[in-house]
Amino acid sequence: MTGPEGQSSFSRNSCGECPIPDGNLGELVGKVGPDLFKVGKSSTQVVTQDSNLYLTMNENTGPCKDGRAGSCYEDNNGSLEVKVTVWRIK
Repeated sequence: MTGPEGQSSFSRNSCGECPIPDGNLGELVGKVGPDLFKVGKSSTQVVTQDSNLYLTMNENTGPCKDGRAGSCYEDNNGSLEVKVTVWRIK
């Protein structure tokens, strides 16, 4: 249903319990250390610490609107191909 930029047609209220509440529902987001950021179709981030990169979709982490327990990630499927380029600055 969506690509890396997510669904901008959903209201921002749709993402109230998303990792990035003001992002699009389904948007590709990243985390390095404690820092969360929007990735979408393309992103450039300056990282000042040694840490892993985690990627996920911006999806509600609380109970789904239909009352199911757990997170709304459970009904997702599909994949994205992601290219990561790292430049080390000395």
